[in-house]
Amino acid sequence: TAEARVVPCQTYHLKMAVANVSDQILPSAVFLEANSLSSNAIEYEFVNAANEDSPSDLYEGCVATVYLRRPQVKYQATTVRVDYEGTATNGIDFSMVNPVISFPAGQNEISLTIDPTMDGQVEGIETAKFIFSPSDGCVNSDSVEFQIIDTDPLVATITRDTITSGTASVMLRANITGGMPNRTVQWRQLNGGQTRTGDSILVSTYPESSWILQVEDFCGNVSLDTMLIGRRTDFANILRDIYGSDRLGVLRIFDT
Repeated sequence: TAEARVVPCQTYHLKMAVANVSDQILPSAVFLEANSLSSNAIEYEFVNAANEDSPSDLYEGCVATVYLRRPQVKYQATTVRVDYEGTATNGIDFSMVNPVISFPAGQNEISLTIDPTMDGQVEGIETAKFIFSPSDGCVNSDSVEFQIIDTDPLVATITRDTITSGTASVMLRANITGGMPNRTVQWRQLNGGQTRTGDSILVSTYPESSWILQVEDFCGNVSLDTMLIGRRTDFANILRDIYGSDRLGVLRIFDT
């Protein structure tokens, strides 16, 4: 590694020389890695729990954080201009990133929250690139790039089997589409206090009860549905309850 002390915003030239001094059999060559020359470059790191294998690939509805680090602490605040380019729209397809950011005095790291919008539209992969430049007009710059990937909205609905007068209990099932994996499924009985978990639960049909289903995915997206469960009673059963048999009777209805 070759290092040299430089003055910010000045232009420097690097000169290298090679020579074959021992023989003329093998040629000499110099390879320079692309972007390997830098001065006070801002390094960045994405923290994206929804996609740890490829953290710069963001999913709609899943928040990620990008940490920006400068190589050394300075004892005065540093303002950085932020330019943007890409197919995604800043402030619409993801949370707004301001055109100016600042490293506070005595601090070499700041963070930006990137919150892609769950819009339910099929847009394909959208690209985004932020270019960071010193506010004093230097032409040198660093950049951060990421992609936004479509995600179907999380939708949870309750389904059940047919309930008749003879049904003592029925299975409630969570029908879930969209969202991210690693979902939590919770059932709560309204006015009853019961709370259960799992993709399906068995509940009694008498007395009637109301259940609310709440599904939350890995990124914090939530979907709710409710259902009233009660036993269906036909007219013969009503007569049996009133007269003790299935014989016909007279049913009087009085206004109150």
